[in-house]
Amino acid sequence: MTETPGTCPECKQGELVERKGRFGSFFSCERYPDCTFSVNQQPQEQPCRDCAGLVVSARGGATRCIACHHAWDADGEALPEEKAQALIPKPRAPRAASNGGRRAPKSKTRSRRSA
Repeated sequence: MTETPGTCPECKQGELVERKGRFGSFFSCERYPDCTFSVNQQPQEQPCRDCAGLVVSARGGATRCIACHHAWDADGEALPEEKAQALIPKPRAPRAASNGGRRAPKSKTRSRRSA
């Protein structure tokens, strides 16, 4: 776990820390499980200039605020709303129905030959 700058925007008590997960690194509140805030993008030190919310890195050097959804390009110019919305990560597809973590039995497709 590596500490990153910033206080948790959800609980306002814990610090954001980098963690390693099954799908790569992410940033979450150090007070987990009491606070469940997490974000996949790198948090920035400076707060949002519009709402003082948490600003995170986005694709192509852009940054975006997770509170008010405003975004800025690499030069600091404000992006139009359509481009800002495109920087918000899409949620993962829901998992397929499982059988309780058990593997299905292998079917026996080969018949045994007797000699």
